[in-house]
Amino acid sequence: MTARSTYEVFEKQRRNVQGWSNELLAGEGGNFSEAPEKGLMGKDVVSLEVARPPTGFRFQEGSTWIIGDWSYGKSFKHMGTRVRSEQPLDTCRWRKHTREMDNLTTVEFGREPECGGGKKAFTLIRRRHHCRGCHVAICKDCSRKAVDSSSSLSTKPQWYCIPCLDENPQLDVQDGGGRKIMRRLSQAAPPMLSRMESMPKAMKFCIECGYELPPHVKFCIECGAGQTSTSRESSADDLLRMSTLVAPDPALLPVVTEDAAINAIPSISPPPPSSSSPVH
Repeated sequence: MTARSTYEVFEKQRRNVQGWSNELLAGEGGNFSEAPEKGLMGKDVVSLEVARPPTGFRFQEGSTWIIGDWSYGKSFKHMGTRVRSEQPLDTCRWRKHTREMDNLTTVEFGREPECGGGKKAFTLIRRRHHCRGCHVAICKDCSRKAVDSSSSLSTKPQWYCIPCLDENPQLDVQDGGGRKIMRRLSQAAPPMLSRMESMPKAMKFCIECGYELPPHVKFCIECGAGQTSTSRESSADDLLRMSTLVAPDPALLPVVTEDAAINAIPSISPPPPSSSSPVH
């Protein structure tokens, strides 16, 4: 069973010529809420609509704000110590708003083993996010990205769990997942190009004439030879083997004399007369 505690926010009003003014609320103690600015007393100025529990806590389901009685004084530190009726010289008054909240987990923040919504374990595929409202660890399936319209400083979409989205009507859910994926794909380098850039560049040379070729060319431009070698070392070995095959050792060749070469040439005899020629 989760341990419960209370979240306290203090409302402050000042007296003016028209009566008591309605001002924002001020967080107290360790229960600071997210707020865009500081109040006159040095506390975070918030409102009940944007009040958020601290990290690791969530407002108890079905709970509402319990409003206390007014206390008169210059600071909320006097709350409860001056139980009296309103006086003409009082310029400030305070009252406390209390709400029950649940302690979600005792695990260190950022090391939660499973999703707080679907109770599925986090993996390399199922990544861990944290709800901007209640700070509970959630996965992508149990959350949505939304913008808090009540805050002028927060314009970037943040992750929110489904319960926080249902409770806070000022959260505008963003439907830009598809566009974001397309933008990422368009900005990413082509897979084949990245692989070619990551691999060491090997020079290619024709095995016939030794002409250097670009990596994507398969046929020599000079002599039209086919497959080429992929490095300078292999090209040199191939050229050496080809030179051995084309030009064999002279010592192994047979000796041919001049007379034998002349006798080897066949004699050419004149062709016989044609039988179709007319006889005179």
